[in-house]
Amino acid sequence: MPALTIRHLSVQYPFEPYACQLVFMEKVITALQEGTNALLESPTGTGKTLCLLCASLAWLEAFNTRKKMASYLVKHSIEEAGQAPSSMPFQIWATLRELDLALLYSSRTHSQLSQVIKELKGTSYGLKIQTLGSRDQMCINPQVKNSFSRAAQTALCRVKVKGKSCQFYTALTETHIPPVLDIEELVQFGTGCGVCPYYAARQNLKDVDAIFLPYDYLLDADTRRAQGINLQQAIIIFDEAHNLESKCDESRSVDLNLRDLDLAIAEVQSCEPLLPQIDALYKLAPAELEIVQTILQSIRSQLLEVQATAHTLELTKPGLFISQLLDKAGLHSQMADYPFSIMEKVTEALLPALAPTAIQSLSALRKRQDPPGNDLQLSLWCFNPGLAMTSLVKEGVRSVVLASGTLAPLDSFATELKIDFPVRLENSHVIETNQVSVMVVPRGPGGQTLTSSYSSRNDIAARLDLGRAIVNYSRVVPHGLLVFFTSYTSTPTLSIWERISQHKAIFVEPKGKAECEQIIQKFYEQVHPSRDKGAALFAVCRGKVSEGIDFANERGRAVIITGLPYSSYMEPKVMLKKEYLDEQYTAPRHGLKSATPSLSGEIWYRQQAIRAVNQALGRVIRHKNDFGAIILCDERFASAKIRSELPAWIQPYVQVHQQFGTSIGCLTPF
Repeated sequence: MPALTIRHLSVQYPFEPYACQLVFMEKVITALQEGTNALLESPTGTGKTLCLLCASLAWLEAFNTRKKMASYLVKHSIEEAGQAPSSMPFQIWATLRELDLALLYSSRTHSQLSQVIKELKGTSYGLKIQTLGSRDQMCINPQVKNSFSRAAQTALCRVKVKGKSCQFYTALTETHIPPVLDIEELVQFGTGCGVCPYYAARQNLKDVDAIFLPYDYLLDADTRRAQGINLQQAIIIFDEAHNLESKCDESRSVDLNLRDLDLAIAEVQSCEPLLPQIDALYKLAPAELEIVQTILQSIRSQLLEVQATAHTLELTKPGLFISQLLDKAGLHSQMADYPFSIMEKVTEALLPALAPTAIQSLSALRKRQDPPGNDLQLSLWCFNPGLAMTSLVKEGVRSVVLASGTLAPLDSFATELKIDFPVRLENSHVIETNQVSVMVVPRGPGGQTLTSSYSSRNDIAARLDLGRAIVNYSRVVPHGLLVFFTSYTSTPTLSIWERISQHKAIFVEPKGKAECEQIIQKFYEQVHPSRDKGAALFAVCRGKVSEGIDFANERGRAVIITGLPYSSYMEPKVMLKKEYLDEQYTAPRHGLKSATPSLSGEIWYRQQAIRAVNQALGRVIRHKNDFGAIILCDERFASAKIRSELPAWIQPYVQVHQQFGTSIGCLTPF
């Protein structure tokens, strides 16, 4: 395995690296050495994840070596002075403890983390690694695993652990977990050994160098505490970070509807007769159950009061309204922990007492038909993803590294997250210039302007011309053709569909996950080189097909983008987000140059559409020997401003074809 020297650091990389990979690893190491943050974009197919792993683990390995040496020298000096190491001054012990740090490697889903673990197994690094997952994924106790909800699963698990009645938990002593296992392998290990994989992983945290976990575990403070995750001096890597803004917002947002409140109140009331059955261990008084019921009923009453006074179906209030509502319900900020501790106590106490009939009744409550008008919902939406990120930094994090194939535009991404990113990169690709063709096509074969703008949504002539353009491209593009639409309603008419099907078998992205996997597999089979016809896959920007699915080689010889996928302008979240950003953008800065930069609502709105396009473009050209065409069928891509927000590696290749025929002429020999 080749040993590289990058910024005076030895890095073990399993292959001969390309120039762009060396640049990427140099940026990662710079951020870690300087204890700062990095925002790194590198195209799909450039080995981004492997570079992240090798660079960060090389730095961590070197850091651990220096830490051991420092600890040895300090202890040796004290012993030379005739003192015992135990008499070492507190300040020195504290300084040594500050050298304890861990690498927290995070991605959006466990399937993505499994891919990371697979890459890690191909390296030579022997550091101690642990993967974290949820009870839902890792529990092997049948009674707990089959609970009727995740909340019940969590509560029942805690009850069994507290009462030492779970055989898999009690079998857990100092279980040695093999190195570098993903969630599926951890569950197999636990099942084979008869020990709880969930608690085995948590127990193993104190001795590991690196932890692999989903975004949610890092962004939610309660989850961090529950999992025992220490952020002091931690290195946090967010891989596939293009969705991080929305994940940060979601971590600080909540939806509560009247139906859920009614179910909760009914469940508490149905549990009152069960109080005498509860073990004295929990010491649950009837008054405590009453506190929970009073709080829930108070919130319900206030929601109904707001509904009665509202003059529209949708009512918007500032975030302070939630605080006032909770204050009235008895959940004051100074004493909020007390009612919540009672609620947890009630849940843990009641679950063991629930007879099978009671469990059935609770499940039935959840399935009952809601009465008319019972759909009132209270939503607390966060529009500042920087709240989640700054809270991480305040915990004493050493470095935050964000990496993805599609982060551009970087400035707005950093602005939204409200932390500094001194180290930045928009990386080049590993391919040569003859392996990609990028075309902007403002007009169709009939001369109609191609655009997905709101004002042209009813332009039948333009839609037909877009369809004819797709027909022409399906004739000349071999094997797999990906076509991304702005929405499900913007797909071609039946007559165009029939003409395309003469050249390509047509597949359409479904909304369900299982159905999507089946369609993708059928598409793969149809584009195999042994098939003459090939296939076209119609998908939507921001859909499942645009997120992480591999269309290498013949599976994706061209991708067509049929417009800029702006979110619905009238969607409440979009409207309120734009209003919030405009308020921040126009707020007085009091002349301070260091004031936190902000985006206008309109810039944010446009750049969200651009990022959705960039994500779809990443489906083709997946490795150094791959090749493909990118066809942008919207006149707005001819704008220099829009093109400047495409990924940096694409921009040099863009050609604007004012005449449709020239795009076909360029594509045919390519």
